[in-house]
Amino acid sequence: MCLPAAVGAPALITGMKGLMVAGTAASVAGSGMQMYGQYQQGKAAESAANYNARMKELAAESVNDQTSHEVRQRNDKLQKQIALGRVSAASSGIDLSSGSVLDWEGDMQTDANTDMAVIRHNAELQKFGLRSGAALDRANAGNSMNAAYWGMGTTALSGTGRIAGDWADFKLAGG
Repeated sequence: MCLPAAVGAPALITGMKGLMVAGTAASVAGSGMQMYGQYQQGKAAESAANYNARMKELAAESVNDQTSHEVRQRNDKLQKQIALGRVSAASSGIDLSSGSVLDWEGDMQTDANTDMAVIRHNAELQKFGLRSGAALDRANAGNSMNAAYWGMGTTALSGTGRIAGDWADFKLAGG
């Protein structure tokens, strides 16, 4: 059964006003949810970047232990080589207190010292790279939150414009 036009029009206008109010409320809620999501995304990115920075810092600290171990290994190798050389020379009847044996030991020591200096230098380069990476990650952590705040601000502005437009339409419709 159809209602007369005079009876249906007020009901239709009331229904439209309700939809406009609901649409405005949905815009407010949607903007709020989007802003919260942007904030959470920024916090997650910040947390991940800080974690990565900490892992690089810990790796840089462990380089010292690794370097000490490598230097000890190289020194142990040197001592074994010298001992074997001295045993070999002594068994051949060569005087161990002068001459070519001492020259050979000096050359071995110089080579080992060079190797250990290279090990230490490479470790310093590795630590520098890790610490530089950690500093970059820390900067990225801060940038993640800045980006989140800018995104939230943009959402707030565009959401406010959308809500104002919805409200104006509601008022123009007689609400």
